[in-house]
Amino acid sequence: MTERQLFALANPVDPGDLLVLEPFAVTIRGEHQSYGSILTVDRTEFLCWHVCVTVLSPNLKPIPHSGLSHLQRKAAERLARELLKDVGEPESEQVKWDPKCLHLIRKVTTEESQLLKTAHA
Repeated sequence: MTERQLFALANPVDPGDLLVLEPFAVTIRGEHQSYGSILTVDRTEFLCWHVCVTVLSPNLKPIPHSGLSHLQRKAAERLARELLKDVGEPESEQVKWDPKCLHLIRKVTTEESQLLKTAHA
């Protein structure tokens, strides 16, 4: 598990509380494209991994989904899966686009849930 994944697992959030997301936000700068990303574990009816990826313009502003090329959309999906590499239940994966970002959601595994319970005991 990466340091970022461990931080998210140790600090599950209420997905409705947008004010708590800042510590989970990271800008990822690639050679040709930059991305805004948020990686959390959400507390809903079940615990789930949740990554949001926004494709950014050269001046680091979100590019709307409608303005993205097919390649930019696929790159955002690859990045989201990379951020969730080796965590969660891949078969539970849900991919959704809203007007400005990609959401990739997976249920936490039984082992991850146990780690969380142990950390908060």
